Amino acid sequence: MEKIPTSRIDINNNVYTLPKGYIIMSFANKSFDADKYFDAIWKGFENKRERTEAEMESAKNREGFDKPYFAPDLRILVVAPNGDYSAHCGMWCIP
Repeated sequence: MEKIPTSRIDINNNVYTLPKGYIIMSFANKSFDADKYFDAIWKGFENKRERTEAEMESAKNREGFDKPYFAPDLRILVVAPNGDYSAHCGMWCIP
């Protein structure tokens, strides 16, 4: 078996400081909401129009989330005190 280098980020033992009320959450967290995530990404790129029904359906079944190399624990979000997703970081390996 070929070894694939990875770096794990322990989000439960963080050594950085976030503003009060902000937390780190991985995509593997049971409260991760894919629709909310794609909505934040849509707005984050300053799209002026609402997503179409086809775009919303596409987000729910987004290609990549079903791939064997997708590791939800390697993708993290910063969640604001009001529950909004305010930042994200992802890593993946495509063999």
